[in-house]
Amino acid sequence: MFRGIMTNRSYNDLIETGYYKIQDNMIDGPSTYWGTLVVFNDSDQITQVFYPNIDSTEISTRKGNINNFVKSAWRIISFT
Repeated sequence: MFRGIMTNRSYNDLIETGYYKIQDNMIDGPSTYWGTLVVFNDSDQITQVFYPNIDSTEISTRKGNINNFVKSAWRIISFT
């Protein structure tokens, strides 16, 4: 489900299952690039996967419990 275009927001607030179009001035995320964020929320675990809108061989992801999600570190997955 498309959740909208996000600008001037925190990645920590994007926890509803679906996908988001990421634009300018985002905070608490992996980068400032434009891209797509996919979120999986199964009520106690949240997973975010960020796909940059550039020619990149990397994506960023993080996963955490609903109670400590904002403390979860972003990890980079490289396809090289």
